[in-house]
Amino acid sequence: MKYELRPYQSAAINGFWSYMRKTSGNPVLVLPTAAGKSVIIAEICRGLHQVGYKAIVLCRQKELIVQNKEKLDSIAPEVSTGIYCAGLGKKDTDQDVIFGTVQSLADKACDIGERHLVIIDECHQLPRSEDGQYARFLSDSRVCNPKIRVLGLTATPYRLDCGHIIGEGQPFDGIAYNVSVKTMLDGGYITPLRSVAVSTVDTSEVSKSGWDYNVSEMAGCFERVVEENAAEIVQVANAEKRGKCLAFTTSVKHATDLRDQIEEITGDQCGLITGNTLPLIRSAVLQNFVTGRLRWLVNCSVLTTGFDAPCIDLIAVCRATLSP
Repeated sequence: MKYELRPYQSAAINGFWSYMRKTSGNPVLVLPTAAGKSVIIAEICRGLHQVGYKAIVLCRQKELIVQNKEKLDSIAPEVSTGIYCAGLGKKDTDQDVIFGTVQSLADKACDIGERHLVIIDECHQLPRSEDGQYARFLSDSRVCNPKIRVLGLTATPYRLDCGHIIGEGQPFDGIAYNVSVKTMLDGGYITPLRSVAVSTVDTSEVSKSGWDYNVSEMAGCFERVVEENAAEIVQVANAEKRGKCLAFTTSVKHATDLRDQIEEITGDQCGLITGNTLPLIRSAVLQNFVTGRLRWLVNCSVLTTGFDAPCIDLIAVCRATLSP
């Protein structure tokens, strides 16, 4: 696959190698959503392969596993790749680059042998806990190779529960490269968002649970106005002549109710994906949405990370968060 790197992608890759040469720490690449992290991961893995090093790419979503592997396979077919993910029914261990979910690999670091670099995609999901899945995997990996290094990639290098993930006492030591949203917009690499006037949902009485809104209370607020929200979504989509609409909801009941209301108003079929959706059904729904058979797609806490669908031109945010 012939692929011309964008200037900031080349700068990110060069920033990674420069950081690794000059320091002994573990860096982060801060790249906004749609910056093409899978391309950058692929090029870094190609460079590792050229010097005889092996890597493992970790994340929590199997969809990201597949996307990242497919990108490396297309850009650098000379690099052998494998998957270690129970949800995908594969447990490869010998290839140059293994793509895996931390859920499957937490206690299996020794099964895949010595690795030189661990790449953690969406690394803001890495908690500070010393006994969590990421921590156990990294601890065991250092037994296999005490000199192993860790690279994180994220658009948001912070967590609500602990602030920034970079610095003393944090998982990462420094930023190797950071590209701003403004740079992406000015270069024409991402589409500017334009909001429209719609009604808002009052969350002033919703209590906090941990570091965010109480989910059940927030869900109640949005479930009470689901008919009005559905009507507005359809009205905006039609008035703006939008082709693909993706809605984010607060609960499974809220998602189901919103799907039902959209179907009642439009007469169209509306896709629905929640944590309860079976894998084969989820894949079929996403395929139908991306390829054009579905105009509407409602999800609850599933498509929040790593969902790649450039066809989307309307996003309905039917939920609230305290996260910046």
